[in-house]
Amino acid sequence: MSRRLREPALLAVALAAQFAPAPFSYLVLLASALVWLGSTPRPPRREAAVALVLAAAAGLALAGAGVAAYDARLPDRRWIERRAGGEVGRLWEGLRAEAAAAAGAMRQRPASPLAVLDPPLAPAPPAAAGAVAAATL
Repeated sequence: MSRRLREPALLAVALAAQFAPAPFSYLVLLASALVWLGSTPRPPRREAAVALVLAAAAGLALAGAGVAAYDARLPDRRWIERRAGGEVGRLWEGLRAEAAAAAGAMRQRPASPLAVLDPPLAPAPPAAAGAVAAATL
């Protein structure tokens, strides 16, 4: 392939690399930069140095985008384990347990239709009963 056709073709490949999926875009960009740098006649030194720096920066950006895309695909539990940790993880697990308990309670059928319309009152907690008794004295 003549130099007149090779350089525009490599430029087109390098520009199209961003539309490839994350791991392949980096490899396409790197391959096109290496082919250009290794072509004969060799590009001038300054051009090669600038092209190498720009290819490295673009490659890092594409690799970073790939890592970000991978993190975005992580399931909820793995994200909690890796990023949130500690207190937030315990909060999410508590919410999941409460949701599971509520779903289990919804599956139970009431003994009579009246129990649905007029549920029995729950007894007052002991601390609240003591506060009411102290307030009335």
